[in-house]
Amino acid sequence: MKSRLPFSPGCQRFTFRKVTLREISNHLATLAKKEAISISAQGIALIAREARGSFRDALSLLDQVISFAGKNIDEKVIFGFNWSC
Repeated sequence: MKSRLPFSPGCQRFTFRKVTLREISNHLATLAKKEAISISAQGIALIAREARGSFRDALSLLDQVISFAGKNIDEKVIFGFNWSC
């Protein structure tokens, strides 16, 4: 009788890498342009840094800032924002 390999559960494992600040910043800048959102490069960089390598968190933070400030976002709003994601 041959022995079988142990049963592997039916779930997959994905290992994701952290995304660079440049990748997040470029994505947010492209998104802001498509959505007609006025935000400076410095504001985008701050959101990207606060996301700590996560696209999902960066999008969530941008969404929170837009909900708070509208489509014309200045640095004063971003610097005074209460970050929570």
